[in-house]
Amino acid sequence: MQGNLKLMSWNKTLEKIALSVPWIGKYEYRIVRLESLLREASASSGSAGDALIDQLIQRFSYLTGDEYEEMLICIADYVAGNFDLVDTILCATTADRHKDSAQKVLYDLTSMFALRGFYKVRTLNRYDSLQKEKMPFKSVILVDEFIGSGQSIVGRVATIKRVFGQAGKACPEIHAIAIAGMQDSLRVIESKFSSLNVCVALRRGIAQHASPENICSEYEVMSKLEALLAQISHGEALPSLGYARSEALYSRQNGSCPNNVFPIFWWPELTSGQGRSPLFPRAL
Repeated sequence: MQGNLKLMSWNKTLEKIALSVPWIGKYEYRIVRLESLLREASASSGSAGDALIDQLIQRFSYLTGDEYEEMLICIADYVAGNFDLVDTILCATTADRHKDSAQKVLYDLTSMFALRGFYKVRTLNRYDSLQKEKMPFKSVILVDEFIGSGQSIVGRVATIKRVFGQAGKACPEIHAIAIAGMQDSLRVIESKFSSLNVCVALRRGIAQHASPENICSEYEVMSKLEALLAQISHGEALPSLGYARSEALYSRQNGSCPNNVFPIFWWPELTSGQGRSPLFPRAL
């Protein structure tokens, strides 16, 4: 009887989410993956697990293709209105030859500039190429999709300043723009930049959303959910609550889920070694 009650509980949650959240309900494969996640939640924590998944999904910032394009338009308008594009370089935060969403955002952003008549915007797809630029520039805008802990992008700033200093060159103004970022981290790192802007500032998924009377129980349920996940998968360690414990709730249509997001939404493997079908894709 108890097993039937659990079944009814997550079935109702599945139906509710599918009907109320368009970016899930419109896609059969996401409904199937959500069903799998709710089964895990129900098995580990019963109705409390279902409830937490429901609450976290309602708190999610999910960008559709149209919303992503609107944000690119806003960024292009802001940059064109506040910078001399002749003396400015837009630079992906990418540091090596591996795939990176910063390059995706930079590439898409150049199309938005072209729509506005700016056909020769200066860009670089790796930040470590800045010191090789022969034409002078006054400002660099570091472009990224998501700022989580902020450690990586602040490290980019430190490296740029060091390299220019070692070369005896005046360091340009360093600005940063991203599609989304964690509100707490943005406050901490803001002083490192001449300006720092994101389209979507995110609060922590449990710490800054749950009511005082529910916060401990939500963390307890999340702990039980994460206990189902393999501690190591494909050579990567499970980042509890998301990388740097960010508690992020963000994803983009056709994008790779940031590792700052709660791993229950993207981690590929259970403790048993069995593969999962997570709600969001992330290539490790």
